[in-house]
Amino acid sequence: MKLYHGSNVEVKEPSLHYSAKNRDFGQGFYLTPDINQAKSWAIKKANSTQIGRPIVSIYEIDDSELNKLNMKKFEIADEEWFNYVLKNRIDKDYYDNYDVVIGPIANDGTYQVLNLYTRNLITKATAILELKTFKLKDQYTFKTEKAISKLSYKGVEY
Repeated sequence: MKLYHGSNVEVKEPSLHYSAKNRDFGQGFYLTPDINQAKSWAIKKANSTQIGRPIVSIYEIDDSELNKLNMKKFEIADEEWFNYVLKNRIDKDYYDNYDVVIGPIANDGTYQVLNLYTRNLITKATAILELKTFKLKDQYTFKTEKAISKLSYKGVEY
């Protein structure tokens, strides 16, 4: 399977040290199977830092190797996904033991829903109903060195 990482620099050797803890699935190396999503991430990163240029690093991982890892997969943005994303975004001490987490990417619309919920302006039930209306793309978060070691770097696209 091919996976893509969008950034403002080429990433030949992924590292957990550059990732913030309070992202959707916690600290990890984030990839997507959708090259257009990776290009969007690359543009955002280059624009926000004003350093480098948009670059998509390309990786491959054998499905059989991926399946050997301790993996959590969210099929949709449901209540379980919602709770997991909230925990990662709010609780700086939260830690889980997954090597890889796969599931929908929280986008600007989902951030608004999460924000309304955390400010007690909507209920969790309303938030979950709202999230079901979004068509979200998947992200793969490699959270351990063991998981990252399974990735094979293949090059870049500009």
